[in-house]
Amino acid sequence: MSPMLLVVSAIVGALVVVSKMGIIAFFKYCGLVMVAFFVHHFLNRKVPQYPSSEVYKLFKENPYHKGKSNGEDLVVIVTGATSGIGQKIAEEMYRYGATVIIASRNAAKGEAVMEEIMAANPGSKGKLVFGKLEISDLDSVRDFVKWVNSNYKQIDYLVNNAGMQYGATDAMTNMSASINSKQGYDVCFATNYLGHFLLTHLLLPTVKGRIVNLA
Repeated sequence: MSPMLLVVSAIVGALVVVSKMGIIAFFKYCGLVMVAFFVHHFLNRKVPQYPSSEVYKLFKENPYHKGKSNGEDLVVIVTGATSGIGQKIAEEMYRYGATVIIASRNAAKGEAVMEEIMAANPGSKGKLVFGKLEISDLDSVRDFVKWVNSNYKQIDYLVNNAGMQYGATDAMTNMSASINSKQGYDVCFATNYLGHFLLTHLLLPTVKGRIVNLA
């Protein structure tokens, strides 16, 4: 039954109930209609489907992929890939066969996330690599870039995802007290802007594909 027909039927039914049974019966009727509507909506809902075919098409059309419909031979760096959006990006690229560098300051968490991703995608031909990076520490950024350049001739995608804000952790609950990075900058400013700016600048000669910045 179409939504418009349902609405018309409900209105007609309401008018009949009010005219013959009174206002109390009307409210009871409205309650039943609402329950019926939600049940109908639940039973006829459309479950979103991941657009795998579109992703394969985009892979194939991208000149960096050399006509391949997957991520094989691609090298991707994702900062902040041990949780949230960064982890999902890393997992999707791994699922499509790319080599994904999990750039994070926490090696133990990075290893745990890599095991989780591999367990969830047993058929993948991709590769996960942990890269030590404290994005708020500019010395760590430089060391990470040296490591990348010594191990990879080309980076296809750089995803600048890592970020932080005051109030997000127990150590940062005091909104009026600034926490400084190793170089003396506000740690949020260093994490969200300075570190990623330096990382991008130093990797520009190596990155041949896209640079994606997430807010």
